[in-house]
Amino acid sequence: MKATKITRVIGVSDMKRAVQFYQDALGLAVQQTSPYWSDLTCGDGNLALQSHRPDPSAEVHTMVIFTVGDLDSAIADAEAAGGVLLSRRDDDHAPVLIAHVLDTERNVIQLAQPR
Repeated sequence: MKATKITRVIGVSDMKRAVQFYQDALGLAVQQTSPYWSDLTCGDGNLALQSHRPDPSAEVHTMVIFTVGDLDSAIADAEAAGGVLLSRRDDDHAPVLIAHVLDTERNVIQLAQPR
C-alpha cells in the first residue's frame, strides 16, 4: 500500500492565536480553519493545527498522518514491517477511518482512509 498524502499535525491550545502565529511568523496560507482543526499551506507542503483533546494526560502534541486508499491493507503492511497497531476508529461522523500505529522507533503515526 502506498500513502497518497502526508499531513503534519501540531497540537495547539489556542487555535486563533496559533493560526495567527503561523500566518505572521512564516507566511503560511490558511486553507480552512475551525476551533478544532485548521489547515495551512507552505509551498507544496501543509501543516494542520489540532486543538488539544480535553484529556490533560495526553503526551502527544505532534503527529504525522498518512492518507491511504485501503486502511486494512495499510495496517497489514505496517505490521509486516514491524509496526504495532495501537487503535482503530470508525466514527460515523468522521470523514475518515483512522488507525494509530507505533512504528519501529516508537513514534505514533496515523493512517487515514477517506470515506
